[in-house]
Amino acid sequence: MIKKILICMLISVCLLTAACSRDVPEPGQDPEPTASVVPSAEPVAPTEGAIRSINYYIADPALGEIVVETAFVETDRELVPDQIMEFIIDSMSDRSIDIDYEEVTESGEDGAKVLTVDFTSSIRNVGSYGGEFERLLLDAVAQSLLDNIPDSMHISFLIEGEAYKTDNCDFEKGYFYMDR
Repeated sequence: MIKKILICMLISVCLLTAACSRDVPEPGQDPEPTASVVPSAEPVAPTEGAIRSINYYIADPALGEIVVETAFVETDRELVPDQIMEFIIDSMSDRSIDIDYEEVTESGEDGAKVLTVDFTSSIRNVGSYGGEFERLLLDAVAQSLLDNIPDSMHISFLIEGEAYKTDNCDFEKGYFYMDR
């Protein structure tokens, strides 16, 4: 035990000695610059083919919570709901949850868009994970679309063109699941 204490004290003394042996400028003396940074006069515009990152959300069955994922998209292309859905579906597939959708439709005027996600019947398989997990997944999809699609105000869900009805959830056609 005493050996361990002595070794710890010896290491501490060595570290303290090394830190104190650095050259410190005298008071009033300017330290030598380590690097020079020249600020640019104008911000640099993104070049063609440049990418940016976006965040989207998924429900993680192992954690039982919503997690943030990141995807990279080209800066010069408009982000569309189908891209967001593909990111979500791919990430869920990586977690062995296979869901799909038929389409995402946009209705309403700019500034008050309604995005309607029409899932295939594969969404009903999510119910085997329980109602809470299904709600997490729907929350993740809705929030991902609201965060990344400008002017979207409401999110609605369907299954194969009909009302969203599973063992755990039952939403009439036109029901706004989430609003901005």
